[in-house]
Amino acid sequence: MKSVIFFLLFCFMSVSVWAQESMYDEGVDTEITKEDISEDLLLWAQNTALKLKDAKVRLREIEQAEKREFLLSVIRESVQEAQDFPQLLLMRFTLNRALTLADIFQDHDESMVVNLVLMPAVNQAIALYENADLPFLEEGLKDVPDTAFKPPAYAAFTKANITYLLTLSNVHRSFVGQFEILKNAVVWVAKDMKRSSATNRNPVNANLILDLKNLYTEHENIQPEEISYVINNKFRKMLLKVYEKMKVEANAADIPSFMIYFTPKSRDSFSQASSEKVPRQDSQPSLWQRWVKALNQPPIAKDYSQTQLVGATLSTGAGVLVPKDTQDQEPTQPYAMIGMDVVRYQNPETGTDAYFVRGDWRYGEGEFIREKIKIAGARWVDDESGFGVFANIVDFERDNLRNIERNSIGNLGVALHYEPFENKNIALDVNAYWSPMESENNLQLNHFNLGNASDSWKENMKLKEQEHYDQETESIRASQENADFLVRERGATIYRQGDGRDIVTPAGWRQGYGFPILTEGDRTTLGGNTQLSEKEFSAFTVDADLTMRGQFSTKDFKLGLGTTVSQMQFDDYDGRYPAVHSDQFKNQLRLQNYHAQFELRLTDETRTYKRYGSDRIYINNFDKKPINFGPVFVLSYELEDNGLGRNMANYYNPDFAKTLPEATEVWQAYIKWNW
Repeated sequence: MKSVIFFLLFCFMSVSVWAQESMYDEGVDTEITKEDISEDLLLWAQNTALKLKDAKVRLREIEQAEKREFLLSVIRESVQEAQDFPQLLLMRFTLNRALTLADIFQDHDESMVVNLVLMPAVNQAIALYENADLPFLEEGLKDVPDTAFKPPAYAAFTKANITYLLTLSNVHRSFVGQFEILKNAVVWVAKDMKRSSATNRNPVNANLILDLKNLYTEHENIQPEEISYVINNKFRKMLLKVYEKMKVEANAADIPSFMIYFTPKSRDSFSQASSEKVPRQDSQPSLWQRWVKALNQPPIAKDYSQTQLVGATLSTGAGVLVPKDTQDQEPTQPYAMIGMDVVRYQNPETGTDAYFVRGDWRYGEGEFIREKIKIAGARWVDDESGFGVFANIVDFERDNLRNIERNSIGNLGVALHYEPFENKNIALDVNAYWSPMESENNLQLNHFNLGNASDSWKENMKLKEQEHYDQETESIRASQENADFLVRERGATIYRQGDGRDIVTPAGWRQGYGFPILTEGDRTTLGGNTQLSEKEFSAFTVDADLTMRGQFSTKDFKLGLGTTVSQMQFDDYDGRYPAVHSDQFKNQLRLQNYHAQFELRLTDETRTYKRYGSDRIYINNFDKKPINFGPVFVLSYELEDNGLGRNMANYYNPDFAKTLPEATEVWQAYIKWNW
């Protein structure tokens, strides 16, 4: 099977669309052998390295406006001198590709091309000569068997440059220029991997090469006016996929990327600075240079940016509630908290999230002061468009301090996931959904007790209760008189059921069927001592969260900022309740909450995917990356609007409503674990 893959791969990679026909051709598509090494090739490499070093020194004396053309002429001359040597030295790749990139940036600022394309290429070419090409050439000229000869690390070389090429594509001003950079990058990466010894009998690299080839062929004849950021992002995602999954040579040194502004002096390490004198810098790197360097870093490949399926998450910690802007200020209230997720799937790269149960509880002063539970929720987002759907079956909240209890069922809406940068460390997630009122008590607010009602409301309630009592008395009397009439005049019989209830059965009816006879035990009341209100509502809600991910040393961190806005529409109260203070109540209400959260992973305990035997499987089959199970420290802040609780209380007691907080600040610190 592997032989078939590589035969097809060779055929695909040999078509003319990938071929080059100029003196700048990078050479044949097969890896270099010991027989290809010659003294002339070694001499060219040595002369080119000296010429490039000399150019760096002379560049300091050249006017800024002439530096670009000077470096281009030196690089062109070096490549022209090598036109009779088709061998694939890494330094020649760097110089060839620098000329292509410089041509794509020809309408950009002179200094930008010099600093972001030409000088990085010159420095990398020198570094590759000293630490990769020269050792390779010297080994090839020795009298060693072919089996001991190790070709250049083509795959390691191309992997080192992928992030730089992605960054450079973001720097270009036009979509067409970005596309040209990405298109060339796809060809270069595919050819480098094909030449690499790491690809031999390796299905991972082989499949990646085929993916690159298919992507290139799909857009080979695209017209400039058809190029957009969507197409460019397809190329970027493919290159990132290759970066994450490709295999490199086992003997590969630490190949530097284009973004190396010095020449190493040691073959053993690329981390040592060059012994050449570098002009002293009078100032710190510019904001532009720092931004380019930051974007050139590889994406975070840990827990916060990878797909994962977790069986359970437990959070424990403490917090404090701070009521704001109240007439009768309540004291700050500390509490203990516990949070829980049961079966949760997350893909931060696409914004997809699903859970079976989510909940958190706050316990303080001998009671649970808040409970929040969500059951069976999910948001699915299409990877290409960034749009998707949001659904939540049950959403329950009870809060003693804010005096509310809310149940909503069947929330449904749309979702959005947007990543402004290719490094995937910043993402915006938005849910916009509707909570409909479909049936009686399906959605309700019922957290107000009779003891908090005003005296006037209670007096009116007594009148309502008396009126209700009189109506039920009349119903009981009428039911009993009707039963007596049916027995006396129509031959009906009385049948007593097992529960003690009497049924009047008209003549000719089957025994046990008929009309129940009402008694004093059938009386009801309009209201009890607790949960008086069952006010149905519907709401349109928008949740927005901006998440930023990064690293402190080897520890992941995540910062989230967000807001929730709900526009709520209430139905009238049941007519059985008095409406003494209805003028204080709003049928429409807008709620807005804000929140911020910082997470820091405390350890790097990882558990990897196991395929065989009795080992436990910790991650799904799709990406097989390790999950980071180390504990996470979380610090969060919320500003919770209390317009809802105050509005509900206004219906019963406006004076009592004034004692409730208009908003509550909530500070929490806790640790969470995954299983």
